[in-house]
Amino acid sequence: CQATKAGQQTAATAVLAREFSAGVPPERREHATFVDFEAKAALALGDSARAVTCYEGLLTTHQKLAEMEPDRADYERDLSLTLERLGSLYVMLGQSEKAREYFSRDLEIAERLAKTEPDRADYQRHLSVTLERLGDLYVMLGQGEKARESFQNSLAIIERLAKTESDRADYQRDLIVSLAKLAEAVPATAQASLSRALAIARTLQTSERLAPQDAWMVEDLERRLAAAPPSSPS
Repeated sequence: CQATKAGQQTAATAVLAREFSAGVPPERREHATFVDFEAKAALALGDSARAVTCYEGLLTTHQKLAEMEPDRADYERDLSLTLERLGSLYVMLGQSEKAREYFSRDLEIAERLAKTEPDRADYQRHLSVTLERLGDLYVMLGQGEKARESFQNSLAIIERLAKTESDRADYQRDLIVSLAKLAEAVPATAQASLSRALAIARTLQTSERLAPQDAWMVEDLERRLAAAPPSSPS
């Protein structure tokens, strides 16, 4: 699937992923991986209905597994991830109420997992991503205050992760994105947020830890910082 995707053989990826997912027991993580491959391929082919079917089916599977073994945190996390994927898909399709429903359910699980095992960085990061997705949705709905709160909460989490594991370039990238989103939601402090984001991006670039596909970030942040309104005094 990875090879056909890399070769831009999207239709082949969809067919292979569907065959493979059917042959893997649903309780195994690979099942969800293949369903995700098929759903993304379907979206690339313009078949959003098939993508919805894929993720809705996966949601049903994960709900059943989580209900059968409620003490399995990994099943809860799989359910949370699927809810986040569906929420993001419905945002893409312009169905904001469905997106809000799935993101809210995802947030409930993500918060519970992060609270139960606060030392699990993957749980903390997923909670940060969920809050960020909710922030994006609130921006789309014109609910600025809720967007600001979601982005700030997301930023607080990723800041802790980036500080704890400062050598993780992916956490630093997450921090850049989080700061840029907060800048959009809170124009009064946009300069400060963008300045921090730009400093982090330049540091990654200088140390050759900025991925080639993210090279655009530095120029984009420079442009946005130049256009940002002056920060309001504290």
